Amino acid sequence: MLNHYSDILDRINEDPQWFDANGVPRFCEAHPDNGSNIYAQKVAFYRIECQMCSHPFIVEFNTCSMDEVRFKMVYGQDKDYVWDPENLHYGDPPNIGCCPAGPTMNSCPRELIALWERRNKPHWDWVKTKENIPVHAEWDHE
Repeated sequence: MLNHYSDILDRINEDPQWFDANGVPRFCEAHPDNGSNIYAQKVAFYRIECQMCSHPFIVEFNTCSMDEVRFKMVYGQDKDYVWDPENLHYGDPPNIGCCPAGPTMNSCPRELIALWERRNKPHWDWVKTKENIPVHAEWDHE
């Protein structure tokens, strides 16, 4: 029985280039077209680190118009949905077996590598609107 991604990744001759919003390893370019949400209107790629061993990861975040609908259904129409690409939190790092505590630790944000947004109706081209912005969570005592 496979315990974590490292059992599977040991069988592949290359390391993942990044992990999608669901923690799935990706072996292709970090670009919104290769992301986990075909309906995404914004996609952010972050560099994060395992809180325990500081192993670096590149991970994806995304949002779409349905996220705002779901938010308002839960929190009410009078609440504003805000997706702040410079203040996102991934949670547990991808489970690659980087250290004994890795998948149970938090991840620490380090850099917004790129923010992509859909523009130019009707084709909805991806446009990179931000890149290489250092980020740091208030709770992270690096």
